[in-house]
Amino acid sequence: MSVLQGSCHCQSVRFEVEGSLGDVTECNCSICTRKGYLHWIVPTGSFRILAGTDALTTYRFNTGVAQHHFCGVCGVAGFYTPRSHPDRVDVNVRCLDGVDIDSLAVRRFDGRNWEANVEAFRSASDGGRPSATEHAHAVRLRALFDAFRNGDLSVIERTIAEDAVWHFPGRVGQLAGSHRGRDAILRFLLLVPSLTGGTFHLDLQEVVANERCAVALFRGSATREGRTLDNPTALVFHLAGEQVVEIREFVWDLFHVDDFWR
Repeated sequence: MSVLQGSCHCQSVRFEVEGSLGDVTECNCSICTRKGYLHWIVPTGSFRILAGTDALTTYRFNTGVAQHHFCGVCGVAGFYTPRSHPDRVDVNVRCLDGVDIDSLAVRRFDGRNWEANVEAFRSASDGGRPSATEHAHAVRLRALFDAFRNGDLSVIERTIAEDAVWHFPGRVGQLAGSHRGRDAILRFLLLVPSLTGGTFHLDLQEVVANERCAVALFRGSATREGRTLDNPTALVFHLAGEQVVEIREFVWDLFHVDDFWR
């Protein structure tokens, strides 16, 4: 089996990957474009840091989706570890030695044309593929969840109608109530990572849809002020055309959830 080595720009951080280069994906979301990323997902057992652990700087994006590692000297991002998949590492192909980027067959996920490309992106990044018969609304909502994880506001704004309403259960929690209008919903969504210090993690389990509505099942977890959230949730979406117009959120343990967000 081949071994590829790579580094940051200044060579302070060096690493190696055991395996043949494949399944290279490019995403133009607001995060990946700023990092200059070409994604190659490998098992953690195939990845090893050779030098420069003292130069590595790590940060977690505000959705808590991953730990991003970059060189504290030159600032180049070489790899990251998804929080939902601790058994893998996402390597930046642009940091590998001797790789002809122009010769690679790269699958591209266009954040501005996500519906046409989301199947290929999810296959590469999540190891799963929607069925060929999955309704377009289900594909659309999977992309909405990805946008929340990645902080891609453009997709969220395009998917949620300007006059949409999001109903969140509870009486005392800071998220409780009906959030009316796209701007109010965006503020509501931004409260989630803000109130949890970026620890909120969303595990999407299933999405089913028809022409008028969709149901998404997920599990949300987080920590806040000594409290822990582990919450199976169902979201019921009502859609008009290609936009969401109403969301109702149903939680497994209302008292626990209301207390966590108070």
